[in-house]
Amino acid sequence: MKQVVQAVSGGAVEVLDVPAPRIGPTEVLVRTTASIVSPGTERAVTALARSGLVAKARARPDLVRQVVQRARVDGIGPAARAVRARLGGDIPLGYSAAGTVLDVGEMVDGTGIVPGQLVATGGAGWANHAEVQAVPGLLCVPVPAEVPAADAAFATVGSIALHGLRLADVGPGAKVVVVGLGLVGQLAARIALASGCDVAGIDVADLPLAAADRAGVLTLREQDEAATAAVLRWARGRGADAVLVCAATRTSDLIGRVPALCRDRATVVVVGDVGLELDRTPFYDRELSVRFARSYGPGRYERAYEDWGVDYPAGQVRWTEGRNLEAVVDLLATGRLKVDDLVTHSFAVDDAASAYALVESRSEPYLAIRFDYDVSRTLPESIVLPSRRGQPGRLSGLSGLPGPSGASRLSLPLRLPGSSLAAGLSRVPGLPVLPGPAGARRAARAGDSAHDNGAHTDSTRDAGRRYGIGWIGAGAFSATVLLPAFRAAGFDRFVTVGSAGGLRARRFGERAGFTRIAGSPDAVIDDPDVDVVVIATPHDAHADLVVRALEAGRHVWCEKPLALSFDELRAVADAARGADGVLFTGFNRRWSPAARLAREQLDARTSPLTMIYRVAAGKVTDGHWYADRRQGGRLLGEVCHFVDTCTFLNPSEIVSVRAHPAGRGGVLLADDVTVVLGHADQSASVIVYSSARPAGVGKERLEALAGDTHLVLDDFRSLTVGGRAVWQGRQDKGHEAAVREFHRRLRNTNDAPETDFGLTTSAHVLAAAAAATATAATAPAATRSSAQRAEHVTPDTPSTPTTPSTVT
Repeated sequence: MKQVVQAVSGGAVEVLDVPAPRIGPTEVLVRTTASIVSPGTERAVTALARSGLVAKARARPDLVRQVVQRARVDGIGPAARAVRARLGGDIPLGYSAAGTVLDVGEMVDGTGIVPGQLVATGGAGWANHAEVQAVPGLLCVPVPAEVPAADAAFATVGSIALHGLRLADVGPGAKVVVVGLGLVGQLAARIALASGCDVAGIDVADLPLAAADRAGVLTLREQDEAATAAVLRWARGRGADAVLVCAATRTSDLIGRVPALCRDRATVVVVGDVGLELDRTPFYDRELSVRFARSYGPGRYERAYEDWGVDYPAGQVRWTEGRNLEAVVDLLATGRLKVDDLVTHSFAVDDAASAYALVESRSEPYLAIRFDYDVSRTLPESIVLPSRRGQPGRLSGLSGLPGPSGASRLSLPLRLPGSSLAAGLSRVPGLPVLPGPAGARRAARAGDSAHDNGAHTDSTRDAGRRYGIGWIGAGAFSATVLLPAFRAAGFDRFVTVGSAGGLRARRFGERAGFTRIAGSPDAVIDDPDVDVVVIATPHDAHADLVVRALEAGRHVWCEKPLALSFDELRAVADAARGADGVLFTGFNRRWSPAARLAREQLDARTSPLTMIYRVAAGKVTDGHWYADRRQGGRLLGEVCHFVDTCTFLNPSEIVSVRAHPAGRGGVLLADDVTVVLGHADQSASVIVYSSARPAGVGKERLEALAGDTHLVLDDFRSLTVGGRAVWQGRQDKGHEAAVREFHRRLRNTNDAPETDFGLTTSAHVLAAAAAATATAATAPAATRSSAQRAEHVTPDTPSTPTTPSTVT
């Protein structure tokens, strides 16, 4: 499909061919008929993208603070890579559109949306200028037959104006002044008129004044004293009941003149992006209320509402952003709001660059600009990228990870005695156990026919084989960490990439040197040129994709976690048992040079081992994906790393798992959690995961004690034994070493150590989640939070039969 984008680092607006997006359970897939360019908002976006780093920093000081904080905590290198990755991205343009429904997610209910229906869509990042949109169900409104798509496309821009008017709290007969008669100001004035208000509009240009005059607005040219005097005469000498500031200017002169337009105790609603250096006295003297309109209404920027489809009861929040969309559509349907005369220019979406050139140059006056789409065009299922003459791509501004410091001191691979999958999973009821190391299984099936992808059953594969890589998930971690590690490990044939967002997949594919962009995970898995499938998607898709890839005969690298429930883990175990391909989970810390050396030191112990693994993870915002219950939260999504590291350092069988959540959010979403692993050799591993992150404190610190041995692994930067430094270097959490081991196992299996550690660790982590749920449910009522009491009725994790020896 075609999509309009602007590179974050600047450059021209482009129309790219990208795969159509895929919808999640709370989304609606829409074939776009028309979309509206909001000139003021989108000019600001494109202008910021074209500005230099200093200008960007001045415009977004909040992001600068984030970069500085990350540099303090993680170092200059990771912070610089994150900045470069962000600057190497694209901004999808557009947020107000209309089109025909193609598909509806299974959790979109109560909206009346069905395939084939015309709908108005909204939301930056969703209702883009693109031939197909994946839009949250709550930002998608059915459109009556009497409203053409070209008019319905105004609904979201109209919602911005309507929300500003609602904040003004005015009714019939109120005197409302709209300052700035751009597109949002025009719609605000017309909606106010439709609501029975008397409206005056102020602007400096002829076109907007003429359009407002046609709608019945008292139009005033901005002339300071003259315009103010006219407003006072019109308002019977009292001044306006409300002033909506819909202009865009960096100076504060405009907001400074607003008090003179107002009556005593009037309301000022700031809708546009204006300077806000206020003189207190005139606002104080009239006791003015100043309010700021946040986009389309309640629900905006709230992940539960937009991403998860959690609507707010109408009795509590009458006018959410979705209901504001409905209200605008209703105004259009009844004819009380007219918008067709506001369109001064229309372009085919292919010619979007010309539209933005007009917005940028202001070579002629304009109000609304509409993009039209050819809905009869057949959309390709995949995109073939331009040939790079066999040269591997390079992520712009990024470099591959250098080799691990001190790696020459280690002997890789290291055998893991006593850590068979059977031992690791035997304590989890109902979970099928694989009969032994994957290499042994493959050797036993030496007579079976191999899959076409080349997953041979002999002990040594083609040493010089260039494995074709299929990649699912093109997020920041893939771009900044995982892909450079794959390159450094020797993978150099990148075939097909797919992601939920076609735009991200396109850019990722271009920079990495992929041949094709796929429109779906199945297209990646089924590509005959793909030997290895890399799964780096959101967590809730991992298990299903692993099963599908293994059953297709592919080798699989899956980022953690491998599964989010015991049922998912059973399915993965079954698929792995019957597959010829290698399954490797991205628990990278066990492959780091510090962890490998620590293991060598601890293997010599003769007494039980006590390990305390402290993690200062830091807070995450409510909108962070860790706060999404569907993704497993911090326990299943990150604590799994530390469980795996402990089971690597002490391979003795895990015989008990205890977990204690703390803080808000219940079990999976708890800010803090302590996990205690009991080993068969009487050892204990304690993981203390905290959302605190004091300045100057490294994220991870592991301390191990056994007899006379005292070992400290400090944030994967140093390892000390008995107070003596035995390893130190740049932070290396083992990403590249893990991928190198994966690459080696593809070529040679007989001498590989146990390959199923991912399944074993996943079982332990799921047991920890079950233990945490049990802990929360059995806590005395007086000490439980309301969220924990709710969990007593609806636990976070599936109910699983347990025994006291395994989960307590």
